[in-house]
Amino acid sequence: MDTSGDPFAPYFYLHLPFIYDLGVMVPFTYLETKFLTAVNVAPSLVTPNVWGILMAFQIVSNLSKRTREGREALKQIKVRKDHMKVLAERMATQVRVQQEEVKGLKKSLEEAHNAFEGMMERVSQLTDDTVGPLFITLRR
Repeated sequence: MDTSGDPFAPYFYLHLPFIYDLGVMVPFTYLETKFLTAVNVAPSLVTPNVWGILMAFQIVSNLSKRTREGREALKQIKVRKDHMKVLAERMATQVRVQQEEVKGLKKSLEEAHNAFEGMMERVSQLTDDTVGPLFITLRR
């Protein structure tokens, strides 16, 4: 880097392993710039371990954004789940009502069956036993 024209121009050196092995790229990210400013050191003075920690922190920070987005998606799923619970309760109520109706119909059918058996007993008492069984057809 030629700074002969302006001796006050800012410059720094980076070794090639930082670029090739660690993936440190110029221009620096916002976090890297703030870190270098806060520590007040040149990028070449930062050790590879520190660059690795900065990279890992950036990755985790990006993941935390995704985690927040995922958390919001889970909240929406919970809302859908709550909605499904309400629908399931409504359906269960409808099933209970239908079961009560079926019980009522079953009771009515049993009463009708008992009444029919009682009628058949009265008819059999009126008929002569020697004639044989009496067949009654029901017409609609």
